[in-house]
Amino acid sequence: MSADSNPQACMIGQHTEDHVCKARRVRRASGMLVLALLAAVASGLTWKAKSDALRGRALKPHPTPYRLTPSVLELIAAPNEVSRPSRPVSRALMFVSETCRHCRAELERWASIAIAHPQLFSEIEVVVITAVPLNRKGIVPAALPHRHIYDKGGAIAAAVNVRVVPLVALVSATGIVERVAVGQNYASQVIAWLANLNGDRI
Repeated sequence: MSADSNPQACMIGQHTEDHVCKARRVRRASGMLVLALLAAVASGLTWKAKSDALRGRALKPHPTPYRLTPSVLELIAAPNEVSRPSRPVSRALMFVSETCRHCRAELERWASIAIAHPQLFSEIEVVVITAVPLNRKGIVPAALPHRHIYDKGGAIAAAVNVRVVPLVALVSATGIVERVAVGQNYASQVIAWLANLNGDRI
């Protein structure tokens, strides 16, 4: 049996010429390299497809309203609500990051709306949520009435499926997520959303 037909010839064949064994090793190494490259390409394409699909889901608002669990609502609630329940309020949950310039722009837009239309915030609480504690200076404009939550374990973000920021989730007084919007929004959109959240269901 020749070295070419016996895959173990280079390891245990006693009468195989050295140059044949070397050629055999080169061919095997080349074949393994090609297989590795093909596997890497296939893996990359699969990962890209998964990433694209995930990105598409993250950027789309939820198709229908859904209710937050009691445990998540408790995390969102103000401290006095937990100890002394009061009248339920609607909330605008704003997921932001201090290092995100789009988040700063969105917060400034909401602050401008609060100045021009303070009545929209009379029945709605704005809750700014971050994955890390805010520094002393912060990123929320003083003109925007809000409460801050440090979502240390990420439970609130997970409940709203936050993958990118800024993200705004409008939650009704009954704990139903009515709308999820990703990225910067037009002021007219925000005004309409807040007006609907104050009155009729979105």
